[in-house]
Amino acid sequence: MAVLAARAGGAAVNEGATDRERCVEEVLALAAATERERCAEVFALRCVCFQNGYRPLAVYSPGAKFRGELVKGAGKRPVTTDWLKQAMQDPPWVVGDSRRVSSLALNTGLLTGEMSGLDIDVTIQDVVDQIVGRIEQTLGPTPLRRVGNAPKILLCYRAVEPFTKLSTPRYRMPDGSEGHFEILGAGQQVVAFGLHPVTWQPYRWLDCSPRWRF
Repeated sequence: MAVLAARAGGAAVNEGATDRERCVEEVLALAAATERERCAEVFALRCVCFQNGYRPLAVYSPGAKFRGELVKGAGKRPVTTDWLKQAMQDPPWVVGDSRRVSSLALNTGLLTGEMSGLDIDVTIQDVVDQIVGRIEQTLGPTPLRRVGNAPKILLCYRAVEPFTKLSTPRYRMPDGSEGHFEILGAGQQVVAFGLHPVTWQPYRWLDCSPRWRF
């Protein structure tokens, strides 16, 4: 009969297994431990964001699959259809219990409304700089600037009163690309942390971050 021996960290290894089987068991155990650690990090991040005055929600990770099928919009799509209601709870649903963090949804969104997200969806750096300049002339600079797929950028401001989304039509740029600008407001969300679905690189906050109190 095969014997199971406990290794450091609580992982059990089958002593009666072949070297290859033991290697596979160790890799799977390490992967499971890494996944638990990642989920714990995401839960802590969401708790900190809530403590700093934001309302976090779970967003599917890029490449997430449900029942073997890729989740449409994964990377930017909230997990449930009632995500808005969950985010408005006190505390928000995702920070109520660490067991609610899923490895399929490690991206974190923040509810907009009290916070407005000015999303510059333009791929020409000079044009982005001009739009940012116009915004800062009107509203002043913001320390909350997030990049996911540069040179596109999101600027966050605190709204005096929440308002619904404002958006321009999509327009054709001189290089043939499409440009778009919108202000995300009440009933919307912005992805603040995790991996961007196009670049598969982490979202970056250039100055301050919602994880910091300032």
